[in-house]
Amino acid sequence: MKRKVPELVQAIVSAVLGTALADGTIQPEERIVLRAVLEQFDLEEGDLIDAAESHPLPVVPDRGSLGSLEKMALMRYAVLAAQADGSISRKELGFLKELGSRLGLNREDWEALEEFSAELYEACRGPVQADRVKELLAKHLG
Repeated sequence: MKRKVPELVQAIVSAVLGTALADGTIQPEERIVLRAVLEQFDLEEGDLIDAAESHPLPVVPDRGSLGSLEKMALMRYAVLAAQADGSISRKELGFLKELGSRLGLNREDWEALEEFSAELYEACRGPVQADRVKELLAKHLG
């Protein structure tokens, strides 16, 4: 029997998967991020496969069902996936912009995401490194 996964966790997993797939292929670094997210939320790979099969497009909860902090958490995970290989492709950027628009992010939110992205890039200087990412997520999602 499948367990019920909270809507926010479904949205985060979906956003990370959608970001990883935005440019057509999942890079090895993006796979690492996906595994880390699954591990963080105590999910199995089957949960990821189920999510991908049942929701080929990212699950985005109602704008009103997520608070500002939840929206930003979701977007930070998506940015992490986009930046996993050391850069953000145009397709990934387009995906992030669409996701942010669907979540109703404002100018301040986008500025905070740019700051997070810059700190992530500076901390890793290339592909994402698990220990650096944990520090940044603790700082920004704390």
